[in-house]
Amino acid sequence: MLRLHIVRHGQTHWNAIRKIQGQQNSELNDTGRQQAAAVRETISDIDFKAVFVSPLVRTRQTAEILCRDRPNKLQFVDDLKEMGLGEWETRMWEDIPGSWPEEHTTFKQQPEQFNLPGAETVQQVSDRGGAAVEFIQSQVPSGDVLVVSHGVLIKTIILKYELRPLSVIWEEPHLENCCRSILQIDSNDKASWLTVADVDIADVTWAGQVKSIGV
Repeated sequence: MLRLHIVRHGQTHWNAIRKIQGQQNSELNDTGRQQAAAVRETISDIDFKAVFVSPLVRTRQTAEILCRDRPNKLQFVDDLKEMGLGEWETRMWEDIPGSWPEEHTTFKQQPEQFNLPGAETVQQVSDRGGAAVEFIQSQVPSGDVLVVSHGVLIKTIILKYELRPLSVIWEEPHLENCCRSILQIDSNDKASWLTVADVDIADVTWAGQVKSIGV
């Protein structure tokens, strides 16, 4: 049995001021470091067989805090990076509707059709997320594994293993900074969620739709 403990990075200054990060590097702020330290306490008794991390600075910093005093060596996986947003990166979210009105509307209302030149599509991010899970499973077939990644990437993984369409990616549950979701994959390659965004799957609003699927 493999259990992936998938944690979103802690808060950054860019998060706090709503500056678009995408695949740009930004550092944890004090709140983000405190969030990561709090999660470290909740996972202190878990024997992680490996730790897989997005190579961006904010995820590396989060993982280093989570794994402080642990012997685990961080393994960086490019497929765990956040969605690339092209020209939007480093801009403020509040400025996007005025400069890219059609693209912004599509991004918010029909995300599965979003197609900004130089940016990734949501489908491409989903494909990367699926590839990352398959890679991790090939490296560590059983036990507990820690994964540190980003909001959009994690949400696509959640949708993939719930058989839900990418069109609902902005719907609940919202993934707060440093929330943890646990994906379990059994010996028959059947996957199911135990928790999503720190909420037990039985208490998630769409829990009645939960299905186990092959990886």
